[in-house]
Amino acid sequence: MSLEWKVEKTTTPWRRNKKGGFSAAKMKRAPGKVKAVELRGLEEIEVFAAPRPNKNKKKQGTITTWANHLRRLLSDLFTKKPRRSEIAEKLLLVERLIAKHSGPKALSGPAKGHSETETLKWVWDLAIKMQAEIQRRNVGRTYDGNMAMASQLGLVLVAWYAHVHHAKTLDPDRPLAARKAAAQQRTRFLAELAAVLADDSVMGEVWGNGQQWNFPYGKGAKGGKFL
Repeated sequence: MSLEWKVEKTTTPWRRNKKGGFSAAKMKRAPGKVKAVELRGLEEIEVFAAPRPNKNKKKQGTITTWANHLRRLLSDLFTKKPRRSEIAEKLLLVERLIAKHSGPKALSGPAKGHSETETLKWVWDLAIKMQAEIQRRNVGRTYDGNMAMASQLGLVLVAWYAHVHHAKTLDPDRPLAARKAAAQQRTRFLAELAAVLADDSVMGEVWGNGQQWNFPYGKGAKGGKFL
């Protein structure tokens, strides 16, 4: 079922709630339509959604389903409820995948409290999920799948590694020597990462033999046809 939108603007200012924030939008049910309120500046925007049958699409829910979905969206927009960042959600996904492919924790020995993990399996699962997300975000678009995967998967793996070491560094329950070692490893990794990204000789060593370079923002910048 598709929705046909009609917007009417009023001059009623929004009121602050008891917690000092703006009140979240409230839904009102009415026969054949859904009424919501949206905040733009300090004015109310009344939005009416009337169901309009679409013969080309299968029915995907009742008007109550749409109302509940719209209510959640408006509540997220106009309340100050904290939400996790996208990268934090990805790192939590890594944690879940590692737990999925890890065995029981050792009860004794040097690995006490840690479990053995099948590393390639969780990295593979992560790559599959990244691929699905990349495809979803690029529907109808032409894009380089290799670069898209490298950017998304690489970012998550680098962020996970760096933040895990940082977490170990700041954990007072760990031995002080282990905390300092984690800090040193993180520092070395970030320094190496920065050096690799900034070193132009790497680009020359990999692609320099058959490639001429041209600065695209200065005098003499040239453009070709190859994509």
